[in-house]
Amino acid sequence: MRRLRSNTSSLAVLISIGILAATGGASAMDLFPHRAVYDLVQSGQSSSEFDSIDGRIVVEVKHDSCDAYELEYRFVARFVGNQELIVVDQQIELDETLDGKTLEFSNVSTVDGLRDQASIGKATTGGGKTEVRYDQPADKIVEIAAASFPISHTRNLIEAAKRGEFVYEAQIFDGDPEAEKQTRSTSIIADTPDEPDMSGEAAAEGDGSEEKPGSDVLAGLTRWRISEAYYDATGGADAEPDFSTSYTLYENGVSDALTMNFEGYSLSGQISEFTPLQAVDCSGTSVEN
Repeated sequence: MRRLRSNTSSLAVLISIGILAATGGASAMDLFPHRAVYDLVQSGQSSSEFDSIDGRIVVEVKHDSCDAYELEYRFVARFVGNQELIVVDQQIELDETLDGKTLEFSNVSTVDGLRDQASIGKATTGGGKTEVRYDQPADKIVEIAAASFPISHTRNLIEAAKRGEFVYEAQIFDGDPEAEKQTRSTSIIADTPDEPDMSGEAAAEGDGSEEKPGSDVLAGLTRWRISEAYYDATGGADAEPDFSTSYTLYENGVSDALTMNFEGYSLSGQISEFTPLQAVDCSGTSVEN
């Protein structure tokens, strides 16, 4: 179970970075509040440790004030092997201020209903450093080189894509219980000219009469195919990535067609349910998308 537990914590990076994005050159106010459900299945080469793996991710990106964005994320997966069923449940809440300087985080995971790990605290970036104050798993303060938080990171990634850059590198912190690792990411950005548009003509299955969830929001938007790898910065220049993923990233802040590569297995999924959420403008008026 050691490998399984470390891998589930890596999913926080994927969702908080891969799902959130802002329009390049605009403010963080342009994030599209929404709730998205992703059904996951095992993909690629079968795992040597598990007979089958499936799961679901539910993400809510909310903008209830002019001060911050909130991300609520839940990942539940079933690992079946050797006549044993293992259920992993990870719940994450992130609150990042619009200026990208402060992140409040809560990351709690259980395995078979028993708490596996918890990472709760607050991080602040400024003066060339990031200070992480943990309440759990232990009351401590960790100082690392200045890191971007999830929303700021993805805003920069989108801006790089719009500039036509092919590679984007950054140090990031998303609430990982081991800030000392100083996680860094390398993203390869590619256009998607041959990818079907999210319209009624590209329904997920069937005769095309049923639109894919979210098609009314995503149709016609600029999008990129992102391949991203995450590294432990203390592992040296030749270290293998701890985790890698690829996903289609839309300019309004929605991601789809996820593939997540772990040690020994891969999961893939796409949007199965999509719901726009209300956004609050700075005049205090609630605006429904």
